[in-house]
Amino acid sequence: MIRETLDSHMTPGCLDTVNIPVMSKEEENEESATFCKEKLQSDSFNSETGVKEEEIECILKGPPDKSMSFTTRIQSDSIYKEKAILSLCLCWAFVTLGWASGQFGPAFLDLQIITRTNVKKASGFLTSRAVGYLAGGILTGLLFDRISKLLIVALFQFAGVVISAVLPWCFWFEMMIAVQFWAGCYCGGIGASGNALLMYIWGREGRSYVQALHFAFAIGGITSPLVTSPFLQETHEDTNDIGITVTGNVSSDIYSDCSSNMSQRTHNTCINSNTFSNETTASGYDIGDSRLYVAYCVTAAMHISCVVPLFILYVRAKRQKNTSTQKITQDIQRISREITFGFKILVLLSLSFFVAIYCAMEDTFTAYLTAFCVTQLTWSKVQGSYVTSLYWAVFGFARFLGIWVIQFISPTTIICGLTIFLCVGLGALSVSASLMVNEGIWVCTVCTGASMSLIYPCVIIWTEEKLLPVSGKIVALFMIAASSGTMTNPIILGYLMETFTPMWFTYLLFGESVVLMILFLVLLLIARVSETKFGTGNSHDSVTVNIGLTSKEHV
Repeated sequence: MIRETLDSHMTPGCLDTVNIPVMSKEEENEESATFCKEKLQSDSFNSETGVKEEEIECILKGPPDKSMSFTTRIQSDSIYKEKAILSLCLCWAFVTLGWASGQFGPAFLDLQIITRTNVKKASGFLTSRAVGYLAGGILTGLLFDRISKLLIVALFQFAGVVISAVLPWCFWFEMMIAVQFWAGCYCGGIGASGNALLMYIWGREGRSYVQALHFAFAIGGITSPLVTSPFLQETHEDTNDIGITVTGNVSSDIYSDCSSNMSQRTHNTCINSNTFSNETTASGYDIGDSRLYVAYCVTAAMHISCVVPLFILYVRAKRQKNTSTQKITQDIQRISREITFGFKILVLLSLSFFVAIYCAMEDTFTAYLTAFCVTQLTWSKVQGSYVTSLYWAVFGFARFLGIWVIQFISPTTIICGLTIFLCVGLGALSVSASLMVNEGIWVCTVCTGASMSLIYPCVIIWTEEKLLPVSGKIVALFMIAASSGTMTNPIILGYLMETFTPMWFTYLLFGESVVLMILFLVLLLIARVSETKFGTGNSHDSVTVNIGLTSKEHV
């Protein structure tokens, strides 16, 4: 057939010079064009229904120039087009991931009402999610190099559909804990497989694409609280100067401060719900108390919209693999520094501690921000949702800018600057909350969102360029570290907020930001020692990777 004949003579552009003497560019193109013309005149394509003539346009060109624009490369480079389509699907998967993650914070108080738990007990939801996050990362690390990478992403997305559909109907605490575990497993699996697959297909060229992937995550986090807030149970306000007793299926000791200070304030907000019954086990809440299930149905629909194209791509790739053996060799630059085993352990441990602290801070801030504003500042839950949305808006906009900023500023400079800015912002948040300055809360939320926006993707890029190649196992290690941080933080913070004061939300985060800054200075020292002892961070070998357009190596 024509394809089989041409495959042995084609270059990445059109025609190859395999086993042909060295000749000039003009002679090569002239000979290739003559051969292609003769083949087109003599061969035909036999289909199952009959004989059809197939017209093939041979374009004489060399390997695509990486400096070309995105649209030009899409049109001229088939490999680049395949990778771009796959990257778009991954970005949409991260939109749904951000959507699911951003929804948890505003829904947290309603989840307490559904399961009739207090803050300390409901903090187990976050711990359960963190354990699931850990399991999802480990599972991805084990499967990433063994089965189709695209299939892994598709299966995790399908799990997200089921989880979103059943979560708002989990009235029993134990059931909610179990579903939150699987929700965390979904988040960890998508996060690990998405990042690893993107670095696998782009290599060092993936700076902007990694930022785009995490910008997509932020887009989901921005819109999700806005969609969720209309379906939350309303708060009830009382403007009288009379003390009010809070009754409901949320433990009253959570709001003991609110109750005791009610007679001293002219305008206070408390969460009001059904009166306690004699039942020892809650079986749910009355119809009309909460419409959280509507918000989670929207989330399930988002997951479905991602699952369908992913499975279509997988089925198409598998079908093409069975009918075609076309492979194209592509050079991908990856770091190839040889380091000792002991030093590698030091690098991995330091990175793990940094990622653990950062992810614990990010997850805790978004999950507890609404609850903190309601309990400490007596805001309504809708106001809390809005400030959470503001965080995600700034977070997403900064990540959008990061797609271009990363091309001009080194990841080292970005991480260093943002960790310092984060420390200052959280310190100011603590002062503003202590003085009950609401405007300061909004400003500090903006600062925190901008500071946290680029740290994690830049750590991935910085690791790839300065320390180690970011493989599936490395990303899985990041997931394990992240889940470790998010498992411990809710337990500590839930205890401190309920035993002492909700202000510990700001105290704990500020302390962790200082530790984060110190850890990055340690990482900078390790990178400097690594460059001095084992070679510079820019010493890369040209790694030739056989990328099958439809093989499971690629997808």
